[in-house]
Amino acid sequence: MVSPFNKKKRGFLSFLISDTVKKSLKKGNLKETIDIILTFLKESTRADYIAITIWDTERDIPYFHRYITDDGLKLPPAKPGKGPLGMCMKLKQPIYGNYEDFYGSSPKLKEVIGPILCIPVEIPQDNLVGAIGIGKKKGEKPFTVWEDANLRIASNVVSLIISVGILRDLLEKERKVTNGLIALLSSVMEASNLHERLTKILDTTREIFEAEYAIIGEINEKERKIRILLSLGLNMEEDIEFGRGVMGTTAVAKRPMLFRRYPEEIVPAGYEEQAKLVGSIMATPVFIDDKPAFVIAVARKKDSHPFTREELYLFSIFQKVFGFVLSFIEHEEEREHLLNLKARISRMDSLGTLASGIAHDFNNIINIIMGYAQIGAETTKEEEVREIFKMIFNQCKLAANLTSQILMITREDSKQLQVINIKPIIKGLVKMLQRTLPENITVIFEDDGNPEYNIIGNPTQIQTIILNLSTNAKDAMPDGGTLKIALKKVKTPHKLGIKTENCIVIEIEDTGKGIPPEIMDKIFDPFFTTKEPGKGTGLGLAQVHNVVTNLGGIIDVKSEVGKGTKFIIYLPEAEITVIEENFSHEEYDRVKGVCRKALVVEDNKELLEVIGRMVEKLSIEPLKAWDPRKAISIFEEKMDEIDLLITDVVMPHMSGLELAKVLKEKKPELKVIFITGHTDRVSELTDYNQKCRSEIIIKPFSLSDIAQALEKLFCLKE
Repeated sequence: MVSPFNKKKRGFLSFLISDTVKKSLKKGNLKETIDIILTFLKESTRADYIAITIWDTERDIPYFHRYITDDGLKLPPAKPGKGPLGMCMKLKQPIYGNYEDFYGSSPKLKEVIGPILCIPVEIPQDNLVGAIGIGKKKGEKPFTVWEDANLRIASNVVSLIISVGILRDLLEKERKVTNGLIALLSSVMEASNLHERLTKILDTTREIFEAEYAIIGEINEKERKIRILLSLGLNMEEDIEFGRGVMGTTAVAKRPMLFRRYPEEIVPAGYEEQAKLVGSIMATPVFIDDKPAFVIAVARKKDSHPFTREELYLFSIFQKVFGFVLSFIEHEEEREHLLNLKARISRMDSLGTLASGIAHDFNNIINIIMGYAQIGAETTKEEEVREIFKMIFNQCKLAANLTSQILMITREDSKQLQVINIKPIIKGLVKMLQRTLPENITVIFEDDGNPEYNIIGNPTQIQTIILNLSTNAKDAMPDGGTLKIALKKVKTPHKLGIKTENCIVIEIEDTGKGIPPEIMDKIFDPFFTTKEPGKGTGLGLAQVHNVVTNLGGIIDVKSEVGKGTKFIIYLPEAEITVIEENFSHEEYDRVKGVCRKALVVEDNKELLEVIGRMVEKLSIEPLKAWDPRKAISIFEEKMDEIDLLITDVVMPHMSGLELAKVLKEKKPELKVIFITGHTDRVSELTDYNQKCRSEIIIKPFSLSDIAQALEKLFCLKE
């Protein structure tokens, strides 16, 4: 006889591989997928209430919250440590009992909710904690062990699904922050005095968050007041006391706050009329040198749609952007530094280090999910469940592509060519040109509606093309005119000789003086210029031609004297492809047991565990260490049994390269695999590889990548 427990378990797995769940996963709609799972769990566990909360402990705000109830009862997000769901998050262990017995439980919900069951949701992101909980009405019987089992299974699945969604969401948010930083810096550096700079900050922030009003105030901790520096859309001049109004409340709380409607009960004295105009409002403190220095708020009109929790999260991330900008404009003498920073923005230099750090951290998280997904696919005997794991694995690869996009958009002068989407790069340059070119020149951007225009190259090359041709266009329109930059995707004309099926076309067109026919064939020659001595080097168009040629493209020009010039650039299209993992055992069988033991060193403990499990799948015993110093101790103790070192490159106390050198001195025949998410370290590792044979794996990696490295190291493949 089949037990009810097994029946329940199979029931949830059958639901998980249903067409409804598969379609939702493919669409990538996180909220829709979670709602489908919550609905099923609520019915299968006979619960009256179900909720899931993911809390951002760094910003002390909810990151994700969904719930379903029978009676229309609202279930607010649970804060860690308060109520059963919050206690489950804090302790990271299951919680059982009655709702009213837990500290911090809502008095209103105590009257309604009786038995509860909460299970933690593991999220591979240090600042995020989560839990999923079910509840019954007061007076109902407690949940059974079978319902507990169903919820535990669901928690693991939800953890994987949410983790992938969070990665995609975080990457998109970081992209918005990057674009916001560029927009803010560009606008601020246009200004000539403090008032104008603050105006630029608020104006740009209003535009980014689609708000009608924006206010910035300076925090005076000693007097416990906020001095209003500037407000747009509202007449605000009087100081605001701590604890009064949204800005005063935010200064006390020292964290971002969202009000779907303006709370009339805390309106500061003298601001009664202004408060009547305001609907939803968000405010965030701005920290400079770890101290709250300013408060910035954005608000919408009373009849407008309210801000969402997602917008609050993005606004909270912008706190760092505001702090970065305001730390410079506090002092007038920083003007020169800002102008130098603006020049570097054109090459995204100011964000290179930030992007590298983001990419490294995200790649670690992606690698953890990829590793567990692949191990799950290798372990399960059910083909449908295997397909789910493969889907999660391949979605992680897409997330890795997004990470690569962020890194490429902000890299200073990368020699490495990768697939990049040039649309956001060009749109960012257009915004900069709209602010920097003379006011009598109108800058227009157009595209044919495609979301992606992918080429193989790097952002610096695209910036070189756009900025050089735009500078020439400006010089050709001394009395003003229109500069149009267009982006298209077309079938490749055969006459061009470009081998790809489609071309990405960039058009830069001006309404200037035009180019005389007699010099048309000379314009791309180095040092040829029609400008006055001292006003042109003659290298701009030659540089553009060189870049286009290096990208495998063609540049054409059409011009008519007195009517303007159009440069047309054809670049071969590149496809972003994700090679789906087939999880073939043949590749792994070749390397199984090639050595006895492997020393695995990685300072991220979760990733260390994943790598250890991958190595075990290849019939090699892993000896794990998260500290290089501990790794040396283990190696000295078991040197004769260890044939392989797998080590991260960037670690505290000692780099992976230094560790390898120390261990190789003790055992020269030791094989080494370096793993790294910092692509700028690859050349250093390659130099070492030429002197002392090793292999390099770039994060995020799969079991297949480790197997291929072992094949090369142990000479199993020609």
